[in-house]
Parts: sequence; structure tokens; C-alpha cells
Amino acid sequence: CTLSLSLCVCVCVCVCSVYSLRIDCVYTLHLCTVCALCVCSLCSICVLLSLCALCVRSLSMCFLCALCICALCICALCVPFFWHSSAVPDYIDRAFQLAHTADKTAKLFYNDYNAEAVNAKSDAIYSMVKEMKDKGIPIDGVGLQAHFQMNVNNHEDKDVDTKAFSKQHRHVETDQPQDDKSERKDARHLQLEGLKLRSQVPSNWSTITENIKRFIDLGLEVHITELDIKVTGSADTQKKEAAEADAYKNMAQACLKFAPKCRSLEVWGFVDKYSWISREFLPDIYDTNYKPKPAFFSVASALNSSFLHHI
Repeated sequence: CTLSLSLCVCVCVCVCSVYSLRIDCVYTLHLCTVCALCVCSLCSICVLLSLCALCVRSLSMCFLCALCICALCICALCVPFFWHSSAVPDYIDRAFQLAHTADKTAKLFYNDYNAEAVNAKSDAIYSMVKEMKDKGIPIDGVGLQAHFQMNVNNHEDKDVDTKAFSKQHRHVETDQPQDDKSERKDARHLQLEGLKLRSQVPSNWSTITENIKRFIDLGLEVHITELDIKVTGSADTQKKEAAEADAYKNMAQACLKFAPKCRSLEVWGFVDKYSWISREFLPDIYDTNYKPKPAFFSVASALNSSFLHHI
């Protein structure tokens, strides 16, 4: 009986662990995931003890361990429901308030990925920060990470296909009623299906400038915080780097258009050799030999043009 119970607990813990991973996706591995993995290890020990038990006392101890493990498993399963439910209301507001209390001179930003263009996720973020401003929550700006990707096969199709871009970036159809309650849920938890870490380089950069402008109109600063571009496709390196340089320049110009309210353009690493993604995708503005690529000069050109324009 103890062995059967222990095996059942193992199955429950595995389900709990997978569920926890699915909920948090690419955000953060929740505490319940760690708990579930620890409990899974304890279950394995419990099973071994059950197999090796030679007396009633050890069997009783194993049964007691199994009951404790069941309790831990239930707690681990309840954590995600507790965290993502109304049991923890306005936790983002509280985080900003506490940070402001700790240092009233610090600028506080909400930073997120795949929100550079006008899309379902940036709409949710806009609703959230607007609500925060309306309630007087201390927030100074929004960070747009700008992890892009593009496919370059030849000179004509160096930008991604417009249909592919529209499919990913325009509003996502949902079965939820579009009332204030569902909007608030989206804004608070950002549980938007089908949005990946990297945004496609747009064929029309006006969607980027439109998005930056609406955050600035709320009285917020905008920072481009993690700019890099993953370049794929069958084209040679020279064509890929030329297309990448155009994308870097367009992103820089989109930010500089609203200077000084869009006041920071930061790259996520600067040399392909040590990029967080494979160097074969040419993501940064310096190559593997620390030599500036066309992307470096295109960004420098955009900065120089903006500087001369403001003199």
C-alpha cells in the first residue's frame, strides 16, 4: 500500500511540475516548480525505503512520509492558482510603491519583450501603465526590449513577409468578452497566447513609432533596452549584414524621433562572439573579431543625424 501510494504521489508531483512550467512559460520558474522537483526527489526516496522496508515500523515511517509528501504536493499545486488569482491583487502596483518608498530618487520602469509594435501585448501593457498613472502609482517609463529576428534570402525580401508580421503583431482573437474585467486581467497577468520572445522586424516601422508615441503621451519615458537582431536565411553574410544595418538604423531613428522622451537605446551585448544566441545569427553591432559591422555605422549615422538636427 505504501509503495502504491508513493507511486501515485510521484505521478501527481510530475503533473504539478509540468503544470507549473506551462503556466510560467518563459517568464519565471515559479516557486511551485522548485517545490515540485524537491517533492519528486523525496518521493523517489520514499519508494526506495518502501522496497527496502523489513519491519512494520519502517513501513509506518514510509506511510507517514508519503502523507507529508501528499500535503507538500497539494501546496505546490495551489501556489500558481494563488499567485495568478485575485488572492494577490495589484502586486505590480505594490512592487512599484515599495521600490519608490525604498528610493524616491530612482526611476521606475516596466520592461517587457515583444511589445515594440502595436499588438495585443503592448495594448495590455498600455492599459496597465495607464491605470497605474491614473491611480498615482509611481512609474517613470516603459522599457521595450527589442529582441528582433529577420529572414534574409535575397535583396528583395530582406524584410519579413507582411502577412507573417501582421499575423503575429496585430490583435489576437479571444473568446473572452471585451469588458473592463477581461481587459484588467490581460493587463495584470499578460497571459497572451502565441507571443514569442523575438518580434519580427516590421515591414512598416510606423507601428513602432506609433507605439512609442502613445506611451510618451502618457507622460512616460521610453527606453529601448535590449536591442539585438537574429538574422536567418540563405543569403550571404554581406547581404545579411546590410539588411541588419537597415533594421538597426530604423529602430534607432524610431527612438530618436521622440528624443529626449525616448532617451535610451541599449544593445544586448555588442559583439557576435559572445552573444547570448549563436554567433552564426550575426545579432550584434560588432563581429566575432571585434570589428564594427554595418549595423554599427548605421546606428552611428542615425545618432549623428539626430545630433545635427538638434543643433
